[in-house]
Amino acid sequence: MGEVAASVKLKHLLIYAVALAFVVGGVVFSPLSYVTFILFAGIIIFSKDQSLTISLLFFLMPVATIFKPSVGATSFYTYIQLVFIIKQLWIHRFLPRRFFLWWALFVIYVILGMSNAVSDAIKQISIPILYYYCMQDENRKNVDSYIESYTLGVLASSVLGVIKNSIPNLTNYAGTKSNHLGSGIYLERFSGLWGDPNYYSINLMLAFACILYLYTKRKISLVRTVIYFVLIVVFGAMTRSASFILVLAATMVIMVVVLFQSHHGFIGSVSIILIIVAGYLLLSGRLSVFDSSILKLQTSIAQGDVSTGRLDRWSTYINEFIDHPLKLLIGNGVGKFFSFTIPHNTYIDFLDIYGILGTFIFLQSIASVNRPLIKKRSIVNYLPLIIILVMYFTLSMIFYLDLVYQMLLAFMVLYDASDETQETTSEEILPPNSAFWQNVKQV
Repeated sequence: MGEVAASVKLKHLLIYAVALAFVVGGVVFSPLSYVTFILFAGIIIFSKDQSLTISLLFFLMPVATIFKPSVGATSFYTYIQLVFIIKQLWIHRFLPRRFFLWWALFVIYVILGMSNAVSDAIKQISIPILYYYCMQDENRKNVDSYIESYTLGVLASSVLGVIKNSIPNLTNYAGTKSNHLGSGIYLERFSGLWGDPNYYSINLMLAFACILYLYTKRKISLVRTVIYFVLIVVFGAMTRSASFILVLAATMVIMVVVLFQSHHGFIGSVSIILIIVAGYLLLSGRLSVFDSSILKLQTSIAQGDVSTGRLDRWSTYINEFIDHPLKLLIGNGVGKFFSFTIPHNTYIDFLDIYGILGTFIFLQSIASVNRPLIKKRSIVNYLPLIIILVMYFTLSMIFYLDLVYQMLLAFMVLYDASDETQETTSEEILPPNSAFWQNVKQV
């Protein structure tokens, strides 16, 4: 069994390497991006290995920003998702009644407000149905493969971000962000292939928490865990993101507690020593990789605006909701995009786009897939969900492809398919033995 598992992993890695080469090749030679799309669509349509297709989706998501025929075009990844969804609908045909009704309401709600924003509407409509199919037990049990595929995708995109100047045209897709700290000081910040280092950071932190989960569940080795952690922390430090430092520090404390709880006392003790040493080096100015991040945090505190302007944006939106209660109730619609500047708050995103009514419908479509937790969970199961819920307060994720995959990983880890088995339900839309089909047969 061990040899089979290893060969499957090797097969995935080879496919990922080829897939990444084709995506990058499409950046250099645009027509190749169309060939790449056809190739990936073919894999999804004809592959009988569901774990492989979903793992491929998790791996490719971090490079979706460059998987397009031109800089301003919609990512082919959006349509790859659509191909996957159509295949699932064709194979399974039937959906649980409760989920179907809420999803149908959400589809109608999105379409009514989409205007000319067709690609954004497709992204939004895809979220609940993609979430539904990936959260089924036969798919969710492969969460360890999805986590590593996602982590490898994030790290691969990070490497491409480092060497982007060496690849023709890549800098057109992945720019560099600089922050003005005052007095003529500009801070250049790394963001992988994401346009903003903070939106890149949440993916790094989610990968960190998910890898920690795999290690405490003894699903990956210590060596692989350390390699992943080191790379994530190094790339995270390059973002110069104060939020990354704060979330990483809190996560490291939780990690030590989890290691001791999961009978990894020696590793936990070593981690405490390393954290103390790193803290000393950081405070004494000898850990230069974090110097820029500390400087940015200190500058924000000195200027009296730790939120870097976000509080003013949130206040603007809150006042708008108070002055226009109807907008708060039904939202602007996907086609209107945002009322003002981007709020950098996912919760405000949903209220502005969908209002209370549309947000409730969306949440119900997701909640209809989830179920009550049966067994008690460790903090490590909650950690990915806690990270994204906290970081969503400072990020506008609603139109990002990342959103559904972040939700999936957080809830897959929370539910941990190896611990529970979902009870099957016969509540389907027109199941084969329903009175409707019996009448059809009689006719």
